[in-house]
Formats: sequence, structure tokens, C-alpha cells
Amino acid sequence: MSMRNVIPYVSNNEFDCLIVQKVVTNAFPDATFLCIQRGQGALQWLTSLPKTDLPLFLVVDYFLPDLDAKQLATQIREVPEFEGLPLILLGEWPVPDSDFNLDALGPVVYLKKSIDLELFQTDLERAMLEFWQRA
Repeated sequence: MSMRNVIPYVSNNEFDCLIVQKVVTNAFPDATFLCIQRGQGALQWLTSLPKTDLPLFLVVDYFLPDLDAKQLATQIREVPEFEGLPLILLGEWPVPDSDFNLDALGPVVYLKKSIDLELFQTDLERAMLEFWQRA
């Protein structure tokens, strides 16, 4: 199976995984959804893949038990093959921390998790489709 058809989400929140899985299932019926529980697990998974067969993007929860999104994004960008891997970061606030320079991280989209699930799902689907269509 090509990793280009896999949509990975890094989160330890089961409810969030179910929401993202629903978006993936609806918007990308041929894709495989993968929920990775920890940032270190995501790094290990990415580095185990052939550099010529990476996912089209990575969805990351802003708060993880072992790394936050800033740390994970920084570590991902330190690997030359992952420099251009698009990231979709999901957080609780309208904007990320002021000391988090999204522009320095390459292709990144930050989305606020909304209590309006329909709005959140629409925003997430739009961001995913943007990266999917670029490939």
C-alpha cells in the first residue's frame, strides 16, 4: 500500500481521532486513516517509511503527551526528506502561541478545534483537500 493514500493523525484523544476519521472517511473514501498516539511514535513511523513514499500530509494535535506540536514540527523539519511535508495542526485557540512561527515551518495550516463539529469538520476537510489536490 502506498503511503500517499494514508492520512495519519497524531493525537492521544480518542474522540478527536473519531472526528478526524469521519472527515477522512467522508472526503477520501479510498484513503486509509491512521491514528498515532504520540509524537515520538509519529517520528518513528515517518522515519521508517521509504523517503520516496511519504503521506501527502500529516495532521497533528497541538497538545500531545510527549511532544507539543511545535516540538514535533521542528523535529520533522530537521529531517531533509520531510522538509516539505505539509502539516495540519489542530489546537484549542483561534491562533497558536505567539512564539510559534508557523511561517518558519514550511507548509503548515493551523485550525482551531471548534465546538461546532460541523464547522470544524468542514474546515478540516477543506485543509486536507487543499494538500491532497496539490499532490
